[in-house]
Amino acid sequence: MQEAEIDFSYPEEVNIRGYKPTINGNLKQLKKVVGAIAAAERPLICVGGGAFCAKAQVQVRQLCEETKIPMVTTMMGLGVLPTSHPLNIGMIGSFGHKTANMALSQTDLLILVGARVGDRAITAPEKISSQSKTIHIDIDPAEIGKNVNPTVPLVGDLRAVLESLLAEHPISNCSHWSEYLQQEAAAKKATMPDPCPDTIQPKRLMAEIGKQITADACVVADVGQNQIWAAKYLPMRQGRFLTTGGLGTMGYALPAAIGVKIAAPEKQTIVVCGDGAFQMTNNELSTMVEQGCDVKIVLLNNRTLGMVCELQRIAKRHKFAVALPDTPNFGKLADAIGVKSRRISQDADMADAIAEMLAYDGPYLLECVVSEAENSKVNM
Repeated sequence: MQEAEIDFSYPEEVNIRGYKPTINGNLKQLKKVVGAIAAAERPLICVGGGAFCAKAQVQVRQLCEETKIPMVTTMMGLGVLPTSHPLNIGMIGSFGHKTANMALSQTDLLILVGARVGDRAITAPEKISSQSKTIHIDIDPAEIGKNVNPTVPLVGDLRAVLESLLAEHPISNCSHWSEYLQQEAAAKKATMPDPCPDTIQPKRLMAEIGKQITADACVVADVGQNQIWAAKYLPMRQGRFLTTGGLGTMGYALPAAIGVKIAAPEKQTIVVCGDGAFQMTNNELSTMVEQGCDVKIVLLNNRTLGMVCELQRIAKRHKFAVALPDTPNFGKLADAIGVKSRRISQDADMADAIAEMLAYDGPYLLECVVSEAENSKVNM
């Protein structure tokens, strides 16, 4: 059966009896959304990964800019607006930006756009439901009301719904609220920690990577502290931030980046990973070389499973099963497979090392020595 050949062509339309999704939003509900936006003093748009699934980035940006409503994102919604956009307040969640979480706690109208409201993004959904009105737009009715009870549920394809909403020309009166959040977010983004002797400071590293990569680069982050540092501090412009936000699958980044490079070989592709996650799929270095994938790997080496170690430290628990003191010599490993590499441990070397990595024609591993004491749960 596996070797049999058959004639096949995709049907012109899909017609499955048990699958009849709502594409266009209900007009009555759209009118309610317009009214809620006009009445709100502190509205906030929260964007999730559904914006990318629906290819609705342009519509999300248009809604923000036309109404001047500030926006926060879940981890999966990163990149919908450029990091530098004044209305982009930052990522929410237990490891998110302080200003974004503050905005979430003070809003009187939360507009959920293609976000499933997982517990990593909103840790106290019952508090959100009690303190503010909520609009939830999603194509999957099962997601609406699952975690946060919406005041106005709106089922439909996000792009189609937002186009219909924009056609209603919603008006918001939130200029003071928006300006306040923009100022707070800008101050936090501009804050840089002091360099740490003989190690690389993660926020400084991510800022330098964001400065040097192309505007449409694809950043593929693994799981752990490296993921949070990249999500919070690596500026995105017109590119895409890919990560495994829900499942949290360590070892995701390297094979995912190879997939990106095969699908779009012209796209500059950067992997951000930790020493623990990297060792789960480092065999894919061979695949990368074999396929000629020009992937750049930034490996943050703190010789520990950093996220678990950090959580144990916060809980004042005994450090257990997190130490990776005898990690391999990553430079020799890369060299054995045919991947060029460099190791740095001083902030002063970052700019030159990143420039060298990006200029090199072929796969490259940049190992950055990071202090085990660095935290990801820092409110900046």
